[in-house]
Amino acid sequence: METVTRVRLLILLGLNLLLFLCVGCASGPVYQDYASTIESPAPGRGRVYIYRPSALPLADVVGVVVHVNDAVLEHWPRPRTFVVLDQPEGEVRIRIYSGEVSFPLQSGETRYVKIRASHGLGATSLYLELVGPEQGRTEIEGLRLVGEETEPAAGSP
Repeated sequence: METVTRVRLLILLGLNLLLFLCVGCASGPVYQDYASTIESPAPGRGRVYIYRPSALPLADVVGVVVHVNDAVLEHWPRPRTFVVLDQPEGEVRIRIYSGEVSFPLQSGETRYVKIRASHGLGATSLYLELVGPEQGRTEIEGLRLVGEETEPAAGSP
C-alpha cells in the first residue's frame, strides 16, 4: 500500500472516530421522554417532524440548512436528532441543497420528513423523503430533540 493511501486511510479513520464520539453530543431529550409532554398543535395548524436518523461515517460531516416554505429553520437536524415544527394548514414545502418535498398539511395532522444520506464515489449527499406516520414514529423513537419551532425564521439566505 502506498504511503499516501495509508495516510488518507488513517485520516479517514481518525475523522470517523471523532464523528462517532460527537454523534452523542445532541443534548435534547430522547423522543420517548419528550413524547409524553407533547401538546396537540393549535387549531388550524399541523405538525411536521423533520429528522435525520443516520449516524454513518462521513454522512455526519455534511451539514444541512433546512428551508420550510422559503424560511430557514433556526434549529436544523443533525445526525440522530429531530426537529418539531408546527405549521398552518395548507401546502408545506421543505427544501435542502439537494432537493425538496411538498405536501398538503391538514389541521391536527402530523407528517414526517426524513433526511437520509446516500454515499457515492467519494461524496455523501443528503435527500429528503416524506414517510408515513408509522415509519416516522418508529424511526424517531431513539432520536434526540434539537428544537421546536412554531415558525421558521423569516427570510432565506
